[in-house]
Parts: sequence; structure tokens; C-alpha cells
Amino acid sequence: MIYINDVAVNVIKFNGGEIQVNINNISLDTIKNKKVCVRADIKNSEDIFALVQTKTILDKHKPSNVFLYLPRIPYAQSDRAMTQHECSGLKVFAKIINDLNFDSVHVDDPHSDVSEALINNIVIKDQSECVLSFSNTIKDTHSYLISPDGGALKKIYKSSKALQLPVIEASKQRDVTTGSVTRTSVNANGVNLEGTTVLIVDDILDGGRTFIELAKVLKEEYKVKQVDLYITHGIFAKGFDLPFIDNYYVYHLWKKENDIPFNVTSISLF
Repeated sequence: MIYINDVAVNVIKFNGGEIQVNINNISLDTIKNKKVCVRADIKNSEDIFALVQTKTILDKHKPSNVFLYLPRIPYAQSDRAMTQHECSGLKVFAKIINDLNFDSVHVDDPHSDVSEALINNIVIKDQSECVLSFSNTIKDTHSYLISPDGGALKKIYKSSKALQLPVIEASKQRDVTTGSVTRTSVNANGVNLEGTTVLIVDDILDGGRTFIELAKVLKEEYKVKQVDLYITHGIFAKGFDLPFIDNYYVYHLWKKENDIPFNVTSISLF
């Protein structure tokens, strides 16, 4: 879904699958010589093309400044080509955004620093700022933050400082052919986790297998009492019923309000 100054643009879909954006529900007086905010909640490639059309329409009416709010960068996990037979989806998406020539592009907790390198005029709200939205609950009820892998480790220490909670590091191994997690380990370094409540912190939850395996190890091997999960971008492709996870704190949630179970706290809905 694409919004101009918080008003959703009209998208017409034709029988052949093509789409056409129309902004006849938005006063042109709010665009010409004005600062305009475009928000793009992108869930599919159709939304990307709607964004392209929206910016093309805006350019016709000469706003003074157009900034893009892109809560989640699509293709962020495709930040490199794994074989010579494919390309980086993120690099292709970044080229599209750069060609649209936004004055600034505001994003929340990008998956890696590759996004920052590829997207022009990017302004980042980092993970520690997002997780602080839940600080009152998290600080009072959790003893440790858990980093699920090396990628998350790069960010979690800022969150640790902001929340004043110590970090326990974990790691995982994947089958390079299937992408499946084959081994999960926790580096507790002598810390007794028995009976504690911990919070796994990461940027994206798609299917959730990484977090299920980690929570299982924490509960079965380290006797952790409660394992909660903070996620900036919660897709939940396989639903909310993830074994061994007790509660969820989600900054951006990809679900309708009536789909949200009692143990999920979110800031915004896609």
C-alpha cells in the first residue's frame, strides 16, 4: 500500500494484471510547492510498481520536497548474489529507488549495512530506537537479551546499552544447499540462565525457524523459564504459533488487527 501524506493512493487492477495509480482523492494543493511524505508499505512487486507510478505522478505537480518512508526494505535479505546464476535483489531494488530521486529515504532497522551503502539519501532509525518503544515492559521483566546469530550481534549491543540489559550470544549453522538451520548453540560463558526470562532480539521474522530452534535450546538445555522475542519486521509467514516462544514484541506487524493473538504487542500494522 502506498500513501501520500497519510492518504492511500487509489490502485486500479486490470484483467491482464497491470495496475494504474490514481491520486484523484488527494488535493493537488497539498502537493505543489509543498513538502510531501510518501509511505510505502511494500508487501509484493505490485506495490513497488505502484510506488514508481506514485512518484512519477508527484513529479508532474512539482512538490518542493518528497521524502519516502519505507518501514521495511524489500529484498533486504537478498543483499548478495549467492551464485553466478542469480543477482542481488536488494541491489536491483535500490537502483529503482535511486532512479526515483527522493530527497530522502527513511527506513527502520535495515537488515544489513549493505542497504545503507546502496540507497541514496538514506536516513536510518536503528534497532535500538525501535526496541525502546517497548522499554517499560522489557526492562522490568527480562534479565538478558539474546543475539540469535552474527548478523544480529552487530546491532544488539546498542539495544543492550539502551535497555541496560546484558547480552548472551548465540550462533547457528545452515545447510548451504537448503538454507535450513542444522545447528544452534548458545555461548552462555558460565552464566546460569536457569529460571530466567530472556528476550531474543532480531530485525526480521519470516517463517521463524531460527527462533524456534534457539528457544528450544534455551529452554531444554539451559532451563530458561520464559523466552520472548523482539522483531522489528514481523512477517509471520507461518503464523504466530511458534513452539517455545512465549511472547512477541513487534515494531511493524504484517497482520490484520483481528488476527493478532493476546501474546503479541505491536506498534504498527502493515
